[in-house]
Amino acid sequence: MSDHLRPIEITDDEISSLPVDALALRLLESISAPQSFSLYNVLLTWRAAGVESNGAAMKALSEASEWLRHRGLVGSNPHGSPYNDFVTRLGFEALKRGIEYLGAVERMQLGLHPRIASVRSQFLLGEYELAAFAAMRAVEIRVRELGGYRDSDIGQPMMRNAFHVDTGPLRDPDAEKGERQGLSDLFAGAFSVFKNPTSHRVVTFDDPTEAAEIVSLANLLLRILDRRSPNVSSES
Repeated sequence: MSDHLRPIEITDDEISSLPVDALALRLLESISAPQSFSLYNVLLTWRAAGVESNGAAMKALSEASEWLRHRGLVGSNPHGSPYNDFVTRLGFEALKRGIEYLGAVERMQLGLHPRIASVRSQFLLGEYELAAFAAMRAVEIRVRELGGYRDSDIGQPMMRNAFHVDTGPLRDPDAEKGERQGLSDLFAGAFSVFKNPTSHRVVTFDDPTEAAEIVSLANLLLRILDRRSPNVSSES
């Protein structure tokens, strides 16, 4: 059984110079039987194609194969067959969408605020707009709670009120006025650009990286809100 779809057209120097994630995708692209292969045999096939067995290129390929497993792009079936590896769902998405998609997914795996942890599943399902909207909406809800606003208070006007440099209940009275104004601009601007458009018209997020960065922005805003009210639990 061949583990390769096409001849390997890459030199040892090119292999050694590629970042591990880019090399890992090249390795994944070379697999012709994504449901049943041996990753070890894939490496042997690359070596048989001319990669120096004890050189830096072969070591780089070994690193790339470990990267594939560690990132969940390749999995192993619990069977005794020597061809028990398979390309995972995430692996197929990575092949289709590229390295940028993987970076966006990793953003969803690390340190999301408890209030937006659930958007990870939406993102992984490809519901980028819903994930971004839900994350920004969580910020809006938190500001409403901490500022004591009504349900009818929404969006950018509420942000301006909550972080008003002189009277806002969520302003930092110990900060300089310019910093207080900057915080007001940050929250109001975020809602004008990223939350309100998705509320009032259809916005298509074709780029998962952009959607992930909006979620990351919401994550930062929630952390700032936690500092504004240290005695209020982020779970409340």
